[in-house]
Amino acid sequence: MIPKKYLWLIFLPVIILSLGLLVFLIYQFKPLLPSDSVYEKAKMVKNFHIPIYSQDPIYGNIKATTTIIVFEDYNCTECKKHLAFFQNLLKKYPTQIKLVWKNTLLNNFDENKILAHQYAYCASKQKQFWPFQIFVFENEKILSPSILNAIVNKLDLNTRKFEKCLKNEETSNYLERNKILAQLLGIKNIPTIFLNNKQINSTNDLVSELNNLFGDKK
Repeated sequence: MIPKKYLWLIFLPVIILSLGLLVFLIYQFKPLLPSDSVYEKAKMVKNFHIPIYSQDPIYGNIKATTTIIVFEDYNCTECKKHLAFFQNLLKKYPTQIKLVWKNTLLNNFDENKILAHQYAYCASKQKQFWPFQIFVFENEKILSPSILNAIVNKLDLNTRKFEKCLKNEETSNYLERNKILAQLLGIKNIPTIFLNNKQINSTNDLVSELNNLFGDKK
């Protein structure tokens, strides 16, 4: 028979286990309501202004206060349709809007597509982004280094400057910034359109918003 003074030793493991469980539950506890810092972060996102980088291709009136930002990718049927749509939009509102393209790679490991975005960036550096886009979308199903090089030759770009741009770390950094920006904005599908930092669901909705701003121009 165990003496009474040693009985507490029997319950010691149970006591230690209970204390450990209590500490674990306290550590894991999460309040039902978010902390003040979470509210502050949410407020920042709500008031977030999409940055326009100096390297972004911009068309229309650079000084216009109405800004359309488009996140696009290649091998994208809707993005291909956007070329003609935005060209007509710029003709309709030549001084009222500026159009900013942000070619964006979202979780894509296709080397040819990555290369196409790098080529687009370097074509943009020589003011040939839009023509490059047209050629790329015409060949979107068969993009390859040889096709991309053929496009470059058609555009009569400065080859030396172009090759130097492709090797420049600034090119990959720019694409990475746009990718991170798209992730911060919660973009999961391409294309995605923003009008004055407000996400627009479709080109039809964009037309309606612009009509409300400037009146229906035929």
